[in-house]
Amino acid sequence: MKRSTLLITIGVLLVVAAFMPAAVKAADRVNWYDYREARTLGKEQEKKVFLYFRSDTCPYCFKMEKETLNAPEVARFLNRHFISARIDTNQNPQLSAEFRVLGLPTSYFIDHAGGRIGGLPGFQPSDRFLAFLRFLHSDSYRQMSFTDFLKK
Repeated sequence: MKRSTLLITIGVLLVVAAFMPAAVKAADRVNWYDYREARTLGKEQEKKVFLYFRSDTCPYCFKMEKETLNAPEVARFLNRHFISARIDTNQNPQLSAEFRVLGLPTSYFIDHAGGRIGGLPGFQPSDRFLAFLRFLHSDSYRQMSFTDFLKK
């Protein structure tokens, strides 16, 4: 191989390598949308929609975001199988009331057509939350309880 071709190849590889960590990190973060956009995308892509109700004044919301939603395996699963909407309850009190959010954080799920599936109140550890996501994604919630699903 000529020296100039080798230098160009090395240069291209270095540029690609420089951008790879950012791309990997981005893939490990939840892709958030606003409520309306999430509903539209859910319908278009026929995916369930994850509604994450939170507030900037909620310490357990920060804990859920840091420990659960920022866990790479949770973020990848959400991005692959769900459309996710982050909803600030202070800015969206009507939407919070519509979904009967009583405490924070609240994780709520709807199907691609907007039908209500249900939700999980409060902080959820990443392993339990990921199991719940698998329970919903597999449509197991239609045949059994989450407790029975965990026993399988």
